[in-house]
Amino acid sequence: MIYPIVRLFGTAQQAADASKKLATEGFTDDLITVVGPQSAASTDGLAAAIAAAFVLKSEASAYAPAVAKGQYLVIVRAPFSAGGKAEKILDKFAPLPAPVAQVADRALLWDEAAPISSALRIPVLSTGLFSTFWTLPVLTSWEARLPFPELTKSTSNTKLSRNPTPLSSLLHIPLLT
Repeated sequence: MIYPIVRLFGTAQQAADASKKLATEGFTDDLITVVGPQSAASTDGLAAAIAAAFVLKSEASAYAPAVAKGQYLVIVRAPFSAGGKAEKILDKFAPLPAPVAQVADRALLWDEAAPISSALRIPVLSTGLFSTFWTLPVLTSWEARLPFPELTKSTSNTKLSRNPTPLSSLLHIPLLT
């Protein structure tokens, strides 16, 4: 599961029907959360209740005023490969427009293999801007000349250095003593 699936409903009956349908389709109670105006006394309390269901705090704060006005949230933490099924089920019960922008494919926003790059929104294979600024070689088709040729010795068929210890060689530090 990468992100929770959240839908806003106008009535408690719609939310209850959606959660019942999810349950009949195999989603367990620990994966489904319904948050309504009775869940907390204040908007901050509602935001905390929504965030407790693994919704981002910024999105929880955006949903909280709608819930305070009498609307209901159904939040599903779908297991791997069941997210599309959960979305189709929830969408059958006429959800209201979300107060937060919906991304077409949220999975593209996060890459487990490169969490720092995902968090900073830096492409893994750079076009050279980052490496040019820090004068670091990257795997790229962009040809850059760095002030230290020892770090960028390469042949025409590869972008990687042939020197297995470029920094140690540059600084004349023995790798094995």
